[in-house]
Amino acid sequence: ITTAISEHRKLTDELKVSTHQLATVLSNNQQRGEWGERIAEDLLKANGLMEGTHYTLQAKLGDSSLKPDILLLLPDRRTVPVDVKFPYSEIQKMALTEVKSAKAAHMKQFGLDLKTKVKKVAEYIDPSQDTLDYAIMFVPNEMVFSFINQKFPDIVDEALRRRVLIVSPFSFLTVARTVMESYRNFMIGDQLREVVKHVDDFVGE
Repeated sequence: ITTAISEHRKLTDELKVSTHQLATVLSNNQQRGEWGERIAEDLLKANGLMEGTHYTLQAKLGDSSLKPDILLLLPDRRTVPVDVKFPYSEIQKMALTEVKSAKAAHMKQFGLDLKTKVKKVAEYIDPSQDTLDYAIMFVPNEMVFSFINQKFPDIVDEALRRRVLIVSPFSFLTVARTVMESYRNFMIGDQLREVVKHVDDFVGE
C-alpha cells in the first residue's frame, strides 16, 4: 500500500508539471497558434494528405499579402483557406474567477474576440485570388468548440453567413474531404457537360 501511494504521488506530481506546461503554452498567443497548426497538419498527414499535393502551409493568397495557416489545394488551381483560431484566454480567465460579474464580463469579451476572429478568417475569401467562396476556421480544442456552439449559436450563424465554416479536430477532416471531393465532382460534372455539348454538335453535323 505504501509503495502504491508513493507511485500515485509521483504520477500526480508529473501530471501537475504536464498541466502547468500545457497551461503555459495555451496562455501564449504565438505558441497557442503554433500548437493548433501542428494539430491541423498532423490530422492532414494522418489521413494520407501530403504537403505540396493536397495542401500548403503559410502560403500567400495569389499576389495578396494575406497568408492563411493552410491552403487546401483543389483542381484548376483553386484553394480553400484554413486558419487556426483559438479564442482561449477569456475562457481561462472565466474558469479562474468565482465572481459572477467577472465571469459575465469574460464571457462577453470572449464573444467579441470570437466575432473578430471570424471576420479575420472571412478576409481570406477572395475568388479573384483563386479561393472558393468560403473558408475554414479551425478551433483545435473540442471543449472550446463545444462551448462556442452551446453559448454563441448566433456567432456560429453569423460565421455561416460570412461563409466561414467553424470546425474542430473531430470535424476538420470530414469538412475538408467533403469540400475537396465536392469540388472535384463539380469539375467533372462541368467537363461532362462540355463533352455532351460536343457530342450534340457532332450529332447535329
